[in-house]
Formats: sequence, C-alpha cells, structure tokens
Amino acid sequence: MIHFFHGQFDHPSIWNNYKFNDTSIKTYNLYDLSEEEINRIKINSNDVLVGYSLGGRIALKIASNNKFNLKKLILLSSHPGLDESELSDRRIWEEEVLLRLNSNSLTDFFNFWNSLPLFSETFDYRPLDKTLFKKSIQLFENNRLSNQPNFTDEMKRFRDKILYVFGYKDKKYTEIAWKLALNGIETFGITSDHRVHLHKKKIQELIQREIEA
Repeated sequence: MIHFFHGQFDHPSIWNNYKFNDTSIKTYNLYDLSEEEINRIKINSNDVLVGYSLGGRIALKIASNNKFNLKKLILLSSHPGLDESELSDRRIWEEEVLLRLNSNSLTDFFNFWNSLPLFSETFDYRPLDKTLFKKSIQLFENNRLSNQPNFTDEMKRFRDKILYVFGYKDKKYTEIAWKLALNGIETFGITSDHRVHLHKKKIQELIQREIEA
C-alpha cells in the first residue's frame, strides 16, 4: 500500500490522480487527523510512505514509530529536524505565521505565504477554502517544527529505505538534500521550487520505480 500525506495549506485531494497497477492507495486528511490517530497508524514491510513538506515530517514520524518497517519512505521537500542553534529563530518565525493565520484573510495570508523564498516559481497557489483554512491554523500549531524531534541520525541508520526529493530552485532544501546525501541518503533533484509535489508526472515515476524495486 502507498500512504500519502499532504503538506501544510495543501488540499487533501492533491494525491487523487495517482494510480498504480495492483497497488492500493490510502490518502490522509491531516486537517481532521489528531496526533493520537497519527501515532496509531500501523504500516508493514511492503508499504511506501509519501509525504510532502509537513506531510513528509508526519510520514517520517510514522516510519520512526514503526521502526522503519516499510519498503520506502519518500520525502518531498521535507525537513529532517532542527539543530539547537536553529530553534530560537524558528520559534520567532512560527509566532509570526500564527499571528498572520489568526488575523489575515485567506487572500492576504496566501499573498504572504507565496512570497516566501521557498516558493520562487511565480503563480497564484490558493488550494484551501475558508473552512480548511481555519483548520490549517490548528494543524500548524500542533506540528510546529520547533517542537518536533530531529530525525537526522535515525535517517542515517535507515538510509537504504529513504528517498529524498527536492527542487533545485529551493536553496534551503537543496542544502538539506546535500547534507543528507553526504550521509548516504539517496536524493533526487528536479527543476522546481519547494512545491515538488505539483510535478505529478515526475513524482509518479519515482514512486513507480520504488514499487517495482
């Protein structure tokens, strides 16, 4: 089975067009999934986990909870975790985002979000309606990167089960990919910014490759 996890501010339907012969697909709506439910997700040695950004961190957590008993973990522009030196700046940034989430309109917030350096490709990306946008506030609060463990060492131990996909136009995550590659983790770069999950044809090919491996 392939398990798909969407990112922060993405609609859960982003994975709907993926199809694989003789392979079941399970997609998750993270806006309605509690931390307790996430921790109860069980996978097996034939499963492939695919997560974009926040969804990748959640997939990584699930892989860790299940002691990496899976076929492959495919991380799309996902953060392995912060070092101590990065925590202070990250917390300040998270507070700014939460302030905007609670005070901005959907349009104003996405104008801010799309202007971040991660998203260098210029287009108007507003996948959420007002209902999901409100739910996204709690999702962001519950999954602050500053409160999550750093999985880098664990990723090194299970390097053969991980594929890390990044966009060359995303300088921050290109640097993360470079560091992971130095530790023996397979990385794959495409011509994209942070939103590699929107390049569905290429992501489909990579997932199919792992299914057939």
